[in-house]
Amino acid sequence: MHDAVRPPRCEDWKVRLDAYVALHRATPFDWALHNCVTFAAGWIELATGHAVQLPPYDGALSAHRRIDAVGGLLAGARDRLGAPVPGTFAQCGDVVLVRLPSTEESLEGRRAFGVCIGPTVVAPGPTGLLRVPMVQAEAAWRV
Repeated sequence: MHDAVRPPRCEDWKVRLDAYVALHRATPFDWALHNCVTFAAGWIELATGHAVQLPPYDGALSAHRRIDAVGGLLAGARDRLGAPVPGTFAQCGDVVLVRLPSTEESLEGRRAFGVCIGPTVVAPGPTGLLRVPMVQAEAAWRV
C-alpha cells in the first residue's frame, strides 16, 4: 500500500475511529493478538477496506525476529505503507510511530505504532491503550 496506490478512507472514518479506539481501550497488549503492528494494521483495514499483509508470529520472540528481519519498525512500515511524513505532520486517523514515554517504566524508550486521535496517539499498552503525546511522534503514514 504505497503512497501512489493508497486507498481512500471510508466516508465514515471518524465514526469508525471512535469505535475502534473504544473497542480496544481496555484490551491489554498481547504479542500474538493485540500489539502495535496488529493495532495499526487493523485500523488501516477498517478505515480503507485494504488489508495490510502481516507475517505470522505467535509471541514476543517471533515478533522480534520478524521486526529484525525487515530492518526495524520504521523500515517495515516504509516497505508496506510507503514513505512516511514527519511525525509532527500527523493528522487524525494517521498511523504514527512513537517513542513511548517514561511514565510506562517497562516500555520506556521503546517505539510503537499507534493511531493519531488529535493531540495524542493511542497505542497498545500493558492494560489497554496508552495515550502518547504527539511530541513523541517520529514518523507518520497517511491513512
